[in-house]
Amino acid sequence: MAVASTPHAFSLDAFQRLLVYERQAPAAAVLADLDQLQSFDKAMEREESRWKSRTVYTIVGLVLCIVGMIASFATDVIPLGLLLGAAVLGALVGAIYCGAKWSRFGKFNLEDRRFLLPRKVLSYLTHDMAPDQPLVVRLDFRPYRDAAFLKGQSAAGMFTSQRSYQYVVPWLVLRGQLLDGQRFELELTTIAKRKEKRKRKYTKVRESFHERLQLALRVKPARFPQLAQLAQRVQAAQVPMPFAPTGLRAEDGVVTLVGATPVY
Repeated sequence: MAVASTPHAFSLDAFQRLLVYERQAPAAAVLADLDQLQSFDKAMEREESRWKSRTVYTIVGLVLCIVGMIASFATDVIPLGLLLGAAVLGALVGAIYCGAKWSRFGKFNLEDRRFLLPRKVLSYLTHDMAPDQPLVVRLDFRPYRDAAFLKGQSAAGMFTSQRSYQYVVPWLVLRGQLLDGQRFELELTTIAKRKEKRKRKYTKVRESFHERLQLALRVKPARFPQLAQLAQRVQAAQVPMPFAPTGLRAEDGVVTLVGATPVY
């Protein structure tokens, strides 16, 4: 995946427009950006919770005002009914406003693993990288149901009301160079499947996910003249669960490991 080079400072304003983080910078700068994203996420979580509560309270107030207004008109207490009618309009406007705020802040409630996992990976890589060596990093925080990620769908047929969707979300790209000059590229992609079956009063939804990983390492031919042997060593290594290797190839000076997690 092509990643734009953005050596300039990280901008939260630009991030909020796209929900995509892209930067070329040393690991220390990237880690500082991830700390900033985590602080931003926590602030958005607090705001989302606050406006959710306000929306619920406003809707409850709206319902009570409607009931009171109906009861007032039914018992010919016209002045109180008119007053409650005005309250209904105010509560309706308030509910719409609070709901919009709730939705807005919910959009910026980021998926934690999308900044926690890169931070953990970088904490290991920094021990084997020069402090000023730039990394190329791309993190996509858009929700998996974004139209850009839809790769396939099947519509409901004559004998079934079920709709199926498949989404492919390439949310992490990390490229850099180690101290010995070898270059690496790590890509993580979420594969999501969603099934919707319409019932009489609701829609039943089933979702499943798994992660696909690809790690490519360009090695120096002088150090590893026989890449096939290196591939065998990698294949024989103990791979941490729940990652399961699905492919390994070595060609043109590049060793590529592909794997996936179980469906969850």
